[in-house]
Amino acid sequence: MTYEIKHKHNRTYEAMPWGGPHLSVNYDPTHDTRTKALLHGSLVPFSQSCPLIALPDEVVDRHAEAFARVWQRRTALAEWAARRSS
Repeated sequence: MTYEIKHKHNRTYEAMPWGGPHLSVNYDPTHDTRTKALLHGSLVPFSQSCPLIALPDEVVDRHAEAFARVWQRRTALAEWAARRSS
């Protein structure tokens, strides 16, 4: 099945938006300044090059446990970071 998707930057792709003919255009950071700003202050534990689904269950479990430990102590961590930056 082939269909066209019109991207917000007036780029047209056949089939899927990530399957455009010029990947360098798809991943040009100047096209996604809002996304870049959001990611700048975000924790991104998995990515397209290292997806969650490709990791062993044990590794995913360890990531979840570590994230839970940090989340439980987030207030103390924020206070520590504030003291370090002043």
